Order: sequence, then C-alpha cells, then structure tokens
Amino acid sequence: MDSELRLDADRNPEAQIDITTIELIHRLEDQQDGYISFCRKVNGEHQDLAGVRVNDLRQGLPELLPWLSEDAYFSVNASYRAAPYKNKVTGLPSAWRKEVYLRYLNACYVDLDFYKEENPLGWPEAVKVILQAQEEESIPPASIIGRSGRGMYLLWLLTSERKGAHQRAFPQEIEQYKQINQAFCERVNSFDPRLNADRIFDAARILRVPGSVNTKSGNTVQYLIEVNNRGQVPVYTLSDLTSFLEISPYPSLVLSQDNSLYSRPIVNRSSTPRRRNGRIATANYRLHDLMAINQNCGGFKHGKRRRSITYFCRFAKAAGWTRRDILEGAIGLADGCKPPYPSEDNDPPVEDIVNSVWLEVTKKFRNEKLARFFEIPPELAEELRLHSIIPAESKQKRDAQPSEQEIKRRVRRDAIAEVLGTSRDNVPTYRRIQKNLASRGIKASLGIIYKEASLLGKGILLFPQTA
Repeated sequence: MDSELRLDADRNPEAQIDITTIELIHRLEDQQDGYISFCRKVNGEHQDLAGVRVNDLRQGLPELLPWLSEDAYFSVNASYRAAPYKNKVTGLPSAWRKEVYLRYLNACYVDLDFYKEENPLGWPEAVKVILQAQEEESIPPASIIGRSGRGMYLLWLLTSERKGAHQRAFPQEIEQYKQINQAFCERVNSFDPRLNADRIFDAARILRVPGSVNTKSGNTVQYLIEVNNRGQVPVYTLSDLTSFLEISPYPSLVLSQDNSLYSRPIVNRSSTPRRRNGRIATANYRLHDLMAINQNCGGFKHGKRRRSITYFCRFAKAAGWTRRDILEGAIGLADGCKPPYPSEDNDPPVEDIVNSVWLEVTKKFRNEKLARFFEIPPELAEELRLHSIIPAESKQKRDAQPSEQEIKRRVRRDAIAEVLGTSRDNVPTYRRIQKNLASRGIKASLGIIYKEASLLGKGILLFPQTA
C-alpha cells in the first residue's frame, strides 16, 4: 500500500493522509503493541473516533478515512489498549486519551503559535529561527518539524535506555517527560519570544493528522523529517534530553487527579504536621508503584482486580485525595483490568469499594506483603524503579547503599577538602570556598562550609570573613 492513503473523492479529492509519518512517530518498525488514539474537532469540541493498534494501523485506518479529512488529530504517545466500548460515531473501539492509560512515550513536543503575535512570523521565518536555535545548541535537533496549518510542531523522538526497546510510560517517566516539554517551551521562548511556544506539557497530547486540512487556515498539515549528517532521524532517551536541558532526572512525583498534591489545612499546629506529611509521601510512593505495576502487566488480571482496586483506594485516601477523585481513579483502573471490573454477579461495584474504604479506619501496610501480593521479584522492582512495593531483598540491598543525599554530602566534603588542601599557605575565606563550589555546580551555605571544615580539622584556621 502506498505511504499516503487517499480519501473518498466525494469528500475531499485533494486530501491525503501521510500514514508513514504516523508510523515513524509510533516506531512501527519495532513492532510496538500500543494503541493510537484518533479524534477530530467538531464545532470547537473534540470528539473521540477510535483507538487503533499500531501494528494494525494500515488495515484499520481506511475505516477512519471519512472522518480524518478535516481537523483530525492523533495521539503522540501510545496507550496500552483501546477503550472497552464502541465509539458512537465510527462503531470502532473508542480512544483512551488519559495519561493513566499510556503504555509508551514516543516523542517530546513543543507547539508554536507564532501566528498569534501582533507582528506574526511567517512559516519560512519561523523555520529559520528554529534552525538557528539548533545551530546555536539552544535546543537539540528536532526529529520532526510539523506545519500545523497556522503554527508549528517540534517533535523529538524517544527511545529507551535499553537498546531496541520503547520508552515505557511509567508514572515517574511521565513526570520527567512533562518537565522536559516544559523546559523545551521555556528554551524556545527565551531564544525568540516571537515563536510563542504554547504552555502545554501533558503526555496525553494529540496533534493534527499529517495530510488533513486545518479548516481555520485552509492549509494542509505537513510533517518534515529532519536527518543528521549520517542520514538518520535524531532519536533521544529521556536522560539525553534532561542532560541537554540541564534539568533534574528525578522529577517530583505528583499523583493527584488535578496534578497537585492535595492536603487539608492543619487545624492544630502542634499535631506533628511533618509526620503527617511523611504518611502522605509514603502513600504517594505506593500509588506510583501500583500504577507502574498496572502499566507493566497491561491491567490487573482476574483474581487480583478487586483487591488491587481496594489498595488503590486506600493509598489514595492516605495521600489526601477527595472521594470524588478516588472514585474517578478507581473507575479508570477498573476499566483497564482484564477483563474490565466488574464482570461477574458477585463483584461489588466500584462505588461500593470506594465508599467502604472511605469509611474505614486508615490501615497500615507492610511493603513486603504488598510485593508478595503483586508478585514483584527484585529484578522487576529495579526495572520498574519501584519505591515502596518491593521485596525484602531489594530493601536490604538499597539500605546497604548510600542515599542520594549522602552521596551529595560526600562529594561536597571532598570538594571542600580539595580546596583547603591546595590552599595551605593562603587559607581562603568561606565565601571564596562557596564561590569555588558554585563553579563546580555544588551548592553550600556558609554554615555548612564551616561545619565541614571543622570536621576536616581545618576549623581553627578558618574564620568567617568577608570576601
């Protein structure tokens, strides 16, 4: 079949769908088992159309062609399945477009709305600015430059650290992914504010289908593939991009439904608020692990569905979620089970599970017991980067290793010792040591420097001085 699928002549004789570009973004050559979500915009509102398995794209897309000629969209990242119900418009399995349903992360992106500026850039000028930003290494070379009809898409294709594997969409990787998108937005806007990068970072993003028509401008959507000097399309890992953008590879975990940590106001300030914050953090870690396990197995199987949903509700309650948010998350988790829960006459409804957990006294859990229930061996715990739901063997191994904070402390102490060791005749002031550390990317207050110098036996020679 040709790389471009033609629409019915009665609808739009000029429109063509560039299926090859969609396959490139979803890495068909690696036999991805994820699903692409298709939708369209009708009267200013998005309308889901279908979820199509990547490997079945060429066979399944012809059925969708009548709805893809104008204002059509597809998902950048792949979900682990289509919705368990038929779409009312197409009659095909409907699309699942929430982050919780993602299986693979295929490309980071930036959406440029330079046409909204008072003195808007033209397409050639915008492309020239982007190429200049790449040349000056403000941003890495994009894999794809898309013409959305009025604006521009920039996409950086992703791969896993493991050779030949797809980048999995575990919760922590999704947060890292969104931080990268945000950093790209800020980099582009700081390079040239006229590019007007849209502040959207989510992982469930949809982009216009290549070959469809943007009815607001009348232009056909086009995707241009960039190649490097070796004739290859640039592909990156999340670590590559975090290193280039100089952002933390360990994003803070946010698991509440509105992307913010929900916490009730403290009524009694003497009621150990820090201890309560610790319980919230522990619950969030367990939520992270539970969702990562769910993504890895593609939905909880029969025999573990009800208890897994119950655990989710208990962890979410301990994390401070509202009952409505817990119910919404539990329903989404239940829909993704295999088979979807409930499926038997004796299965209590999800609402009953949520209500029961909401009224019960918050229970304590042993991580080792949770790991046995979810059948987590040490190797899988490391692969999924689980925090709490880990077997005893993994915990003992981690406890024997220095923490990230201890590693930073050792690096800082060695740097201070090096500065003092090379300055015996002319002892530097604390502020000069602080500047020396800052030049190495190490942050330290004057008090910390004084303490470390004292531990190194140099405190008698040093006095807090002004530089």
